[in-house]
Formats: sequence, C-alpha cells, structure tokens
Amino acid sequence: MEAAMFNAEVDKQLAQLQSDDVAVQGRALAMITVLFSKCEHESQVSAVAAAVPSLYSCLESKDQLVQANACAALTAAAALEDQLAASVAAQSTQQLVSLLRQCCSGDRADLQLNVVSALGQLARDQQRTAEAVMEPQVLPCLLSLAGSSQPVKLQEAVADCLCALASNNWAKQQLCTAGGVTAASSMLDVRLLEVSVRCLMVLGMLLPSSTDAQQRLADDVAALQRLMELLKQNEDADCKVIARDVLGLLMREGGLRKKVEAAIRQHAEAAIAAAAQ
Repeated sequence: MEAAMFNAEVDKQLAQLQSDDVAVQGRALAMITVLFSKCEHESQVSAVAAAVPSLYSCLESKDQLVQANACAALTAAAALEDQLAASVAAQSTQQLVSLLRQCCSGDRADLQLNVVSALGQLARDQQRTAEAVMEPQVLPCLLSLAGSSQPVKLQEAVADCLCALASNNWAKQQLCTAGGVTAASSMLDVRLLEVSVRCLMVLGMLLPSSTDAQQRLADDVAALQRLMELLKQNEDADCKVIARDVLGLLMREGGLRKKVEAAIRQHAEAAIAAAAQ
C-alpha cells in the first residue's frame, strides 16, 4: 500500500473512534491493527507513531472488545520500531497492568489474550514494562492465567511474557519464588509444541538460579513425565534439546536424580502397559 493511501486509511479509521457506537470503535481498532501489521516503509511508521496517542484512551473503554482491540493495535505498533515501542511502553504500561489485574479472573479470554500479548511484546526490551509486570500485585495475575486448561493462544501469550521476564537476571529469583517454574511446567504438552518450546525456554532460564525451584520440579512427577514425552518426540528439535538439558540439570544432584529416575521408570512402565492393551 502506498504511503498516501496508508495514511488516509489510518486517518479514516481514527475518525471512527469518535463514534458513540462501541461496535464501530471495535471494528476501527481491528482495522488499525491490520494496517499497523502491514506497515513496511518509514513514512508509514511515522503515520503509525502519529496515530498511536489516539489509542490510549481506548484502553479505558467500558467495552471489553474495544479494550482488547486497542491492546492488539498497540502490540502491532510496538513491534515496528524500538523507539515506538519505548513510547508505547511509557504511555500505556500502567494502563495495561491495570487491565491485567482487572481481567485475570472470569470469562474474558479475548481481553486476557490481548493484554498479555501487549505486555509480553513490550517486556522484551522495555524494562519499565518488565518491572511493572513483576510488581507483587501484578505477577500473580499473569501466573494465574497459566495452565493447560487455558486456550492455546493464551498459553502461548503467557509463555511469551514469562520468557521476556525470565531473560532479565534481576527477575529470575522473584519469578522462581512466585511460581514461575510451576506455571511454565504446567503448560508443557507434547501435543502443543509451540507452547512447550516457550515454556521449556522459561525453565531453562529459571532453573539454574534456584535449587528450590529444581526441587519443586523434581517432586512434580506429572511435569517430569511431560518433559520425557517432549524428549522422546522428533517433531521439534528445540523442544527435544531443551527438555534434555532441563532433565540433565535435575539429574546432576544426587537427591533429585533419584526422583527423576523413578519418574522415568514409572513412565516406561506405563508405556509398556499401554502397549500391551
């Protein structure tokens, strides 16, 4: 799309945000997200940067679809350029963590997904966002959204956000103490390799910094068996390698090694019994 046409379309959709009809606002934000995601040229990035300030008020809407679509638009904008991401983080981080605290319970899957995706995108390189998510009143909200019962896309978003946080050395111990290892291990699933590889990366970053977290994982027989299933599969090489490394880390310590070996035996016996049926 040519720059002039792109700018005109962005302006058209921004004008729709002035409507009193939240359905119109929601559709406009969805279109803005599509436009931002297709942005290719520097002149278009400038148009995005000029449009972004109009989106922040949408995070305060009383309509969940408007809020969710505003999060998606801001995520698309932040992915375009570091300077733009820094601006989005400076202006929206507190609104986003407030939304996370409000929506982490109840049936709000679309809003949960888009809020967590926005925070994960920003937390990768914006320390102010990472620090905000790590606040004691915010981090439990993120961790509460982890789990195999959640929609797959939400699991991916939570795992992405945990990866962004775990990449910071200053955050590792707090994440372990708060239950980050348990959250990540709960989403391991050989049927969901895109989720699992993210969770394995979280485990790989967190476990070396916490013997307590290693102990908790070694005590979780179900998690160990999910790790072994990921080690045995051949569809995703990264999953296989990281699962091997995580199990190898646990087996370096004598007490933990016995627990891992017991889980391996139990897993093998279950496989034999299943094959015999």
